[in-house]
Amino acid sequence: MNVKQGSEEEQAGAAPKNRDYDVGYGKPPNAARFQKGQSGNPTGRRRGSKNLSTILEEELEQRVVIRENGKQKTITKRRASMKQLVNKAASGEHRALQILINYLNAIEKRTATVDDDLPLSDVDQEIVSGILERLQRVKQDSGGGENE
Repeated sequence: MNVKQGSEEEQAGAAPKNRDYDVGYGKPPNAARFQKGQSGNPTGRRRGSKNLSTILEEELEQRVVIRENGKQKTITKRRASMKQLVNKAASGEHRALQILINYLNAIEKRTATVDDDLPLSDVDQEIVSGILERLQRVKQDSGGGENE
């Protein structure tokens, strides 16, 4: 009943003598290696298959019917989920409030960098100049009262 396949050296894990290369971790036998010029994934990605972000974007743009203030409306799932998040946060749900605050902070960070570079209009410049003049007058008036 005891059937042996191969020599005792092969069964013990030693490399056969007719091999002139190492076999081990990261070094498969030549027969199992990719052939030159042949891809490891010959069929490749299927045509028309979509990545996760594309699928999510399509789902968020689908329209759903909701009832708001007794009227039916058709809105996107994106808008419906934002409405639901805001309503839950307004009702005091802690997790929804935390998500909404984090989202708003991210939006403010993006817009703050854009708004800082915008020049002031002439009207805005006049307002700022007027405020600065008033502050200087107040400073001079309070400074003069201390010396007397």
